Amino acid sequence: MRTESCFDAPERRWDEDDEDIYLDDDEYLPVIIDSVDADARANWLSRIHEPESDIWRSARTQNFLELYDWLRATYPDESMIVFSQYLKLLDLVAVGLQQTRGVDELRFDGTLNYKAREAVRAEFLRASPAVPMLITGSSGGTGLELQKVYIVIQTEVWWNGSAEAQAYCKVLRPGQKFAVKIFRLMAYNSEIDSHIAKTQDGKTKNIDYLTGKLIRRHDVAPEIPELAPVLRYSGKVYSPSGARFPFTDMEMEE
Repeated sequence: MRTESCFDAPERRWDEDDEDIYLDDDEYLPVIIDSVDADARANWLSRIHEPESDIWRSARTQNFLELYDWLRATYPDESMIVFSQYLKLLDLVAVGLQQTRGVDELRFDGTLNYKAREAVRAEFLRASPAVPMLITGSSGGTGLELQKVYIVIQTEVWWNGSAEAQAYCKVLRPGQKFAVKIFRLMAYNSEIDSHIAKTQDGKTKNIDYLTGKLIRRHDVAPEIPELAPVLRYSGKVYSPSGARFPFTDMEMEE
């Protein structure tokens, strides 16, 4: 599955006469950089949009749709964004929304150039709360602030807890009228999800241990932490009870 960055992309800047040129900033590097990738993506999108195709149906997408329905019924006036690290997973979510809910979502991902992203962001701010915006994790970068959003769905556990926190901070902004609700989908019987969650928990604890020693009064000498506890660390599956953000893990069967 392709990610949203490609470090060997040519350093070219977008200009108004060429919609296919991207900024050289890492935040704006495209997923699709040549005709081979473009053809592969076109074939993929054609397959999942076929009337008889059920590629998009999975426990994760079905649980997402059930959660979407509940949130729309419970919070009809609150806008929603959906985060994923995987472009293709958002493609599947989009097909599910279109075919079963009649919802045409907005997309904010690495296939769009800077001008297109700005147009999507502006359209989202004007759109009905029923229209969600689907965002790849690395695309929601510098300058993307979404005070309008009060509901966040994260479609899978991410390896890096700091990346999750940065994504949540796009909507946790001053001046909001309602509490922000964050939901993270996690398969409780999936070895992959459990391993990622355990790894993330270990990273978070190590970072907290190492950086916590640096939080001090200006007139107190810094304490250099020992590395031994970090090297000995053996974590357990991440639990919402230790979360810094008010999200809910939605357990499901894969």
